[in-house]
Amino acid sequence: MNGGPAFKEQWTAFFNQYDEIRIHFQLTETSMEGTQGVALVEAEMECSHEDPQSSVTPPAHKHAQLRLVAIQGLGGWKFADVQPRTFFS
Repeated sequence: MNGGPAFKEQWTAFFNQYDEIRIHFQLTETSMEGTQGVALVEAEMECSHEDPQSSVTPPAHKHAQLRLVAIQGLGGWKFADVQPRTFFS
């Protein structure tokens, strides 16, 4: 994944901000080309804290269409890209 280490840091920082994260995906389209698969999903995310009064980060609600790219390798399928990555920030 291009920029994988930076995306992992972004993902970790995002998960550290909230106590509870719910993500709902609705698959809208798929395609295959050789060993690469692409899925378009409508994603809705709700993030909150156990104690909203003590948190400096407000609850979040996001909605976006995500493009997930996976590549089939020897060890199985692995995600190669997620766009837009800003959905997880």
